[in-house]
Amino acid sequence: SLHEYEEYRYAVGTHRSIGEIQAVLNRISWCICTALTPQDIIAHVREVYDDSAKSHKWGTSHTSVADGLIAFVNLPQVKNRGFLLDLGCGPSAHDALFLSCSDRGFRSSLMENVNNGIPEKTFRVVAIDISPNVVTHAVDAIEMEHAGWDIFGTSHLMSNVQVSDMHNLSQLSERFNGIWSHNALFMHTPHALVRSALQSIASVLLPNAVFGVSYPLSNNRVYDRLICLPDGRVNYYSFPTPTFISYEAKHVGLHIVGQTQWDRECNGKIVKNFSFTKFFEKR
Repeated sequence: SLHEYEEYRYAVGTHRSIGEIQAVLNRISWCICTALTPQDIIAHVREVYDDSAKSHKWGTSHTSVADGLIAFVNLPQVKNRGFLLDLGCGPSAHDALFLSCSDRGFRSSLMENVNNGIPEKTFRVVAIDISPNVVTHAVDAIEMEHAGWDIFGTSHLMSNVQVSDMHNLSQLSERFNGIWSHNALFMHTPHALVRSALQSIASVLLPNAVFGVSYPLSNNRVYDRLICLPDGRVNYYSFPTPTFISYEAKHVGLHIVGQTQWDRECNGKIVKNFSFTKFFEKR
């Protein structure tokens, strides 16, 4: 428990700022994470998202889809009307909705930049998340959007959203034309689980199918971090390097076919190369 660490207990008990609490967490994260099993860490992540699913949903309900998702959709290996998996869909499931809706107006409302065109391809989508409460809110979000689409006769190919561990896809019987994960898989994967998670992804991909994954880069090269969230909760985050991910992916038959880097505006300042997106093909 975090409260076993006197420095953290003191910072919280004396109502220090989030920045001060984070400074403490930066000093003790390594000790805590190495004392836990990967399964302990994943259970903690699930618990945090279960507790915060409702507030997280409303805080992200209007979040735009990542530019990396547009690049993923436009890959020639990602075939129109194919069967895709959204890995770590979140409570608003906006990526899954974007992928499955053919209405250009709806898609453009989720895009920050439409200058390069609105994708024409649509897909059948299975969306998964590890948190039951997140999935409950995602189901509500999908049903609400579907009701609006039905009114206007808009075609949609959404399949379903379900609870599943994104690090172990053995519960899924389907095989997919593509898998997408935005700020999910490699934001919450202990080092020891990276290769097995990639192996699991490869096992449910069809030959020549593509895995697209987007995640923020770490400036300080620290893999395991505990981060104090605005509501005071502490969650586990992982920050693998792109080189490490490519190395592990190659060992399970996933070969890189493209990559992009994206800037982000934070407090009025542009953070260069904030996010990284990689595309791997199963061979």
